[in-house]
Amino acid sequence: MLDYFVIRVNNDTLVPSPSFVKYILLSLFENQNGESFINSDCTRRSNCSNNQVTLEENYQCSDDATCDERNGIRRCYCNDGYEGDGVECTREMIPKDCKDLLTDDTRDGVYTVYPDNWPNGIQVYCEMESNGGGWTVFQRRSSAAVPFYRGWSEYENGFGNPSEDHWLGNKYIHDITNQKTYELRIDLRNSGSTPYYALYSSFSISDNSDKYRLSIGSYSGDAGKDAMSFSNNKQFSTKDQDYDGWSSYDCAEGHRGAWWFAKQYRCRDHNSSSYCRTYYCPHSNYCEAFPIASDDCVHCADAHLNAEYDGSTRGTNIFWEDISGDDCGLRFTEMKIRPV
Repeated sequence: MLDYFVIRVNNDTLVPSPSFVKYILLSLFENQNGESFINSDCTRRSNCSNNQVTLEENYQCSDDATCDERNGIRRCYCNDGYEGDGVECTREMIPKDCKDLLTDDTRDGVYTVYPDNWPNGIQVYCEMESNGGGWTVFQRRSSAAVPFYRGWSEYENGFGNPSEDHWLGNKYIHDITNQKTYELRIDLRNSGSTPYYALYSSFSISDNSDKYRLSIGSYSGDAGKDAMSFSNNKQFSTKDQDYDGWSSYDCAEGHRGAWWFAKQYRCRDHNSSSYCRTYYCPHSNYCEAFPIASDDCVHCADAHLNAEYDGSTRGTNIFWEDISGDDCGLRFTEMKIRPV
């Protein structure tokens, strides 16, 4: 009986015979028809069928899998970010923006997305329940709680809470908007809480080397004037980095915020001192012009949504030129993007 299970070598060394190996495997798989056993280094898989054991010599983990024992089962498991049976693994769909997360059951809230260059992900607020859903929010203003008069580094890296008032960060906005083609939606409410919106067919910004230059498409909506068109192709400016093109004036400082400013209009270049002093500069419809003298003021943009929430000086309010009702005292703004 012993010779059935072992083979003698040089009359003193015993090694398992094939019959013995088969016997052991049958014992392991007794009453386990259809199950598999994988060895310690995941190089061999044994299957049990009709109380017969077959050895599969070519079992091998994918390059994107790890040999491991989990919940008492040893096999190849696909690594994080991949899915499959361990022998073949394919990369899971990684959400690059809120649209990639959109389903019929998805609710508004903060989610993690993985845009290009950010393998560990970033947190963003996703608007999923209105306007078709799938919007990635990068700016919101609803109160004076979060100051927006900040420097270049803070605007580059972002500030505030994604679920509340915030600026996502120019470096993130650049990487998101340069991975696909995105449309921009801007929701506004004036001092009377009347809602308006502006929709732009495309939106992206360049990287830091080009000072986050704005590129924007055609306008539609009910906000009145296409107030972003003047800012198209302009570089971003903050109080400590001025790229508005005017050597004499600092638009970000004068408007108390950060935006895609540029040289646009100085009252005394076109009008008399009396006209500027008595009409143009102090007029309630011209909150977008900040004073530089008693009889002169400067206009740097047709919209500025990162100004002071309750600006006390002419030109420091949040504004959108020619919006119906009140273009100076906007009480809510939200900027968001979605792939087209």
